[in-house]
Amino acid sequence: MSARHHPLTTVLLATLVLACFSASSSDQGQCHASHLAAHFSMKTGDTEREVILWRNGSEIGQQYPRDGMTITWKRTANGGLRQVRHFDAEKRSIEFEPDHGQEVESNWVSHFQILNDAELATLTLRGKEGFGCDEISFLEKSGTELAWLNTLKLPKHYVTHGYEIRLVKLEQDPEKVEAFFRERAAYQTTDYADIGDSENDPFLQKMINLGFIEHHH
Repeated sequence: MSARHHPLTTVLLATLVLACFSASSSDQGQCHASHLAAHFSMKTGDTEREVILWRNGSEIGQQYPRDGMTITWKRTANGGLRQVRHFDAEKRSIEFEPDHGQEVESNWVSHFQILNDAELATLTLRGKEGFGCDEISFLEKSGTELAWLNTLKLPKHYVTHGYEIRLVKLEQDPEKVEAFFRERAAYQTTDYADIGDSENDPFLQKMINLGFIEHHH
């Protein structure tokens, strides 16, 4: 004999299933590791600075608000990695020749997730908690502890021998991320190879004197 459900029970069950599905879909929609802005506090001794990691698909940015500078890296069509240094107050940029070779992928990963895979491989997993976007792995070795966001590939908290990284805020607004990169793409750009021919440019001279770029002939 088949079981029969009261109509109200059936409605409640359907509503619960739909709510769970919607919540799950919402969580997954916020789990895009390739489009975000992660605000970090990085501290060495008494010195602390803010670094903001921006991800936008095939390009990454690390913004240093105190210095008024952003460094971006972008994958090129032929497998290279192009670096551009943006000076936000002056709205000027210096573009460097793309890197190629065996180090490109490891460099990309280091910029993408702050910590490189070689460092992560030295750590021992001692536990996990949470699930989905919020799943955290706890890893350690002598003098080092890491709380790692698995899905987002970001350190939540990292301490090693007097150096500390702490995730302060996470933003996942695709429009804001795209606007950040679009604004810097509009800066006046100078090719690094042409700096030697532009020594009369007051901006370039200032950047050379401050040590942000090397003198180039």
